[in-house]
Amino acid sequence: MEEGKAKWLAAALVVGVVLVRGTLLAGLIPPFHGPDEPAHFNYVQRLGEEGTLPVPDIYCAPHSAEAHTLIRGVLEGAINPPRAVPSVEQLPVLPVGDRAARATTGCGPAATYPPAYYASAAVGYAVSSEASLMQRLFASRMVSVLWACVTALGLFVLGVSFFGRVWDGVLLALLGATQPMIGFMSAVVNNDACLFACSACVLAALSSASRPAVPPGRALLAASLFALVGVLSKATFVLCLPVFFVVCGAALGPRQRRSWALAGLTFAPAVVVAVAWTLLWPASTGAVLSAPVMALSVREYVERYVLDLPRFQWLWVQMYWMVWGWVDTYVRAGYFKVLMYLLALGAAGLALGWGRATAKERGVVLLGLGGTAGLMVALHALELVVMRKTGMPFIQGRYLLPLFPLHAVAWVLGLRWLSHALRSPLDAAWLLVPTLLVLDVSAILRTLARYYA
Repeated sequence: MEEGKAKWLAAALVVGVVLVRGTLLAGLIPPFHGPDEPAHFNYVQRLGEEGTLPVPDIYCAPHSAEAHTLIRGVLEGAINPPRAVPSVEQLPVLPVGDRAARATTGCGPAATYPPAYYASAAVGYAVSSEASLMQRLFASRMVSVLWACVTALGLFVLGVSFFGRVWDGVLLALLGATQPMIGFMSAVVNNDACLFACSACVLAALSSASRPAVPPGRALLAASLFALVGVLSKATFVLCLPVFFVVCGAALGPRQRRSWALAGLTFAPAVVVAVAWTLLWPASTGAVLSAPVMALSVREYVERYVLDLPRFQWLWVQMYWMVWGWVDTYVRAGYFKVLMYLLALGAAGLALGWGRATAKERGVVLLGLGGTAGLMVALHALELVVMRKTGMPFIQGRYLLPLFPLHAVAWVLGLRWLSHALRSPLDAAWLLVPTLLVLDVSAILRTLARYYA
């Protein structure tokens, strides 16, 4: 009874931390300064005002008249030339009751995406429908903050079920809360906030399925539903499903055919829905079937975009942790050195403790490494296709963040094994939370100085 009460209190603690932090960020980040936030909000506004999906066109003049006015006032001038965001008194006057100014087709870059996340954000928009545009944007952002709370709960359950201790659940949830890019993306209007939550909950459900106290059927149903919500928010979430499939089969018993059959049944609905959306939704179909505009061979792409070491570091290191933050603010290079040292210490701990690790612990580490490498290959393959169609690269390190729960577990294991190898009375894994917190706060303070000073 006491243990169950402690779990509830710990879960409430991490959710409270995420909710407070996310609310502050959602209010501090200048309007439309999240990655592609104007396009994502345009989709939400279409659902909130018209109750229908966007016009399936990615090449159009997007945004409502009021959003276009605000974007020009607070976004374009803040980037070129760099200057502070204007004060509230300097912002364009936007009439609250002008319904014509709110009208939008919803078309644009986000029009290819499925509607699950946007429908949830449209609820926040509808609740504040009589308010100003700034307040409707904030209400839509708060839905992303709620998805961040779901992410924290998923990480908490994963930590408790994998390590068997409540405080390890708190540790994992706080790592997710203080990961700068996850925190930032979960405080703006962007469907990645939903993907983080769905991934954490899928992995939590699969980890719980291996515990005798949890009915496996219920856990697999939860995993299947969260995977379905994920692909209904962003069809590229399907690229993570092979990793989840292997985790599922391993959790149920890798030597049994029944385990792999159940794993296939668990994620088959998500695969079918992702393929159906891509082929049947006109905006997605048009992007797939459009004529190539760039001749780019596989060899040329690999040499120029995969093996280029500066781009590799930019994509898979800096853009994984925090870059393209509030438009032009990112973690300073010195802080990355601290992260690299901690990652190196974690890797050293994994090497030192490998011989004493359990099969489950080894499996998680190998799945984290192999799954990440496989996802990177899949993203590069997708980028090659997109570049041939549009001529523009598109992948970013944050696309690996749905696998952050596996990365966090492996990192914790590595630092914990290092502590044991050095016979330290302290658990080095707990160094991660203050380190990420300092890194996160530094980016926030630099941005506040940059935009509001």
